[in-house]
Amino acid sequence: MVPPVLFRLLFVLTCLSTLPALADPPQGAVPVTLSPLPATATLSVTGADGRTVTYDQAALETLPTYALMTDTPWHASTRFEGVLLSDLLERHGLTRMAFEVVAENDYATIFDIGAAARDAVLIATRADGDRLVLRDRGPFLFVVPAELREDRGGPVGERYLVWMAARIAAAG
Repeated sequence: MVPPVLFRLLFVLTCLSTLPALADPPQGAVPVTLSPLPATATLSVTGADGRTVTYDQAALETLPTYALMTDTPWHASTRFEGVLLSDLLERHGLTRMAFEVVAENDYATIFDIGAAARDAVLIATRADGDRLVLRDRGPFLFVVPAELREDRGGPVGERYLVWMAARIAAAG
């Protein structure tokens, strides 16, 4: 006679052996390597008139684009490409007022009317020709020439070097 404990153990093992292995893929599934999905981040700008326009990288690059060779606290000497913050502000009537920039991580900073950064910031969408992604502090990274940063004796504080910028609107 089989002891009841052993009988139960044999029963459980028999049941488990009829289940498919958890590590096996479903029938017809084959391993693949996926390419990263494109960034879907946007930059929304609420103008002086209260209207909000939302840009993805391609839409933002319809404004005049510029290249700036500089370094940042996070990038060695790099060629950044993008649009001037001043051009974007002008398009939305924000040139004569303080405005706030908010990042995807809810970091926020206010650019005062007289802030030197207003005319110095490039909203970079590319670095060394490649599209900026979140891993690179993109897709919208505020950069300034290194010589204008406070850590180099210039007037522009690090608080203006916003990465993952998501929204711009009049402050107040």
